[in-house]
Amino acid sequence: CMFGKDPGTFREIVREFVPAAQENVDKIRTGWSERSAEKIQAASHKLKSSARSVGAHDLAETVAALEAASRANDWRSIDEGVSSLGELMRDVEVFVDGLQ
Repeated sequence: CMFGKDPGTFREIVREFVPAAQENVDKIRTGWSERSAEKIQAASHKLKSSARSVGAHDLAETVAALEAASRANDWRSIDEGVSSLGELMRDVEVFVDGLQ
């Protein structure tokens, strides 16, 4: 485990992840509403790395797919990915709320 034997450190990092992740999700949604593949790609890339670092694998996979779709200008895939972000973020929030 990258956090050693300190579960407190892990909790702190994951709790800090949620508002930063939500900020990137908001940027992705703004890019989506503006039909800006560049904005989606940039915010997806940033969120992908941080999601992987805290173990939010489903979220990381979705934003990795969004990053690739935005690079390819594949709006059908972008639309699908953006539509799933709310549920994925709720899953992360439920997990974080359950940390003791």
